[in-house]
Amino acid sequence: MSNARTIIIHIFLILFTIRLIYLIMNLVLIERRINSLGKKIYSFSNFLTTKRKMFAFILFNCIVIISLFLPLFVVSKDMVFLVGCIFSLTVILRSLLVRTLSVRNGIYEKGIILGMFIKYKKIRYYKLLNTGEIMLSMKNGRTLNVMVNDNINEIMKLFEYNRIPVFQS
Repeated sequence: MSNARTIIIHIFLILFTIRLIYLIMNLVLIERRINSLGKKIYSFSNFLTTKRKMFAFILFNCIVIISLFLPLFVVSKDMVFLVGCIFSLTVILRSLLVRTLSVRNGIYEKGIILGMFIKYKKIRYYKLLNTGEIMLSMKNGRTLNVMVNDNINEIMKLFEYNRIPVFQS
């Protein structure tokens, strides 16, 4: 039983370490990726300003977990505590990445930033809603509703240029 436990812990340790390296690389290369999207066509408001308490809560909980698990790992030499620390670090880095990108939310020439990078080739179609919203249907099945007050025609031309079809109901 302890042999299977050790294997599972090592698998989680490897997976969380790979995720941690991926997030660090994203944070390091964030400016280059934003610049690769081209000129900003339309700016969205920062959606995370209303969620500051949630961000602070996540940050506080992860710091508490790290401060508890790191000494326990040092004392007991049990890898479970190290996995908990690395998992908490990945949550902190992911939150920082979303927070950094949310400041730059908008529609760009080659993609959209909405707390994450969305390339136009990942969008299946878009639909204009009556309320001044654009619904984006992603190829992975997710949908995003984005409030657009002005520049709708320019955004539609950009979507047509990037071969994103309009949903016909």
